[in-house]
Amino acid sequence: MDIEVEMHAVTESVVLLRRGVAEKLLPDGPDAPTLLAQIQQAASLGVKIFACPAAMAQYGVGAEDLIDEVAEIRGAASMMYAGLQPGARFLTF
Repeated sequence: MDIEVEMHAVTESVVLLRRGVAEKLLPDGPDAPTLLAQIQQAASLGVKIFACPAAMAQYGVGAEDLIDEVAEIRGAASMMYAGLQPGARFLTF
C-alpha cells in the first residue's frame, strides 16, 4: 500500500522504546519475534516512529535512551495535525 504510516508512542508506551526493553518482550508468544524485531520490521517498511516528549519526561525516558528506530520526538499537537489532514486516519489502541 502506498500510504504513509506513523506510530506515536504516548503515555506509558514510550517505555517500550527505551533501549533494552523491547528486545525482552515477546508479545505474540515465545516462538514469535520480539517486540524490537517487530518495531524494526515496521521501520524498515517505512513506518515513522515518534515518541511524545511529555510522556518521556513523565516516565524518565531521555532522548539518548530511545532505540534507533525512533525517527523523532513529537508531541500531541503534531499527531493531531497529521491525523486531521485530508485522507488521514487514526488507529488507536
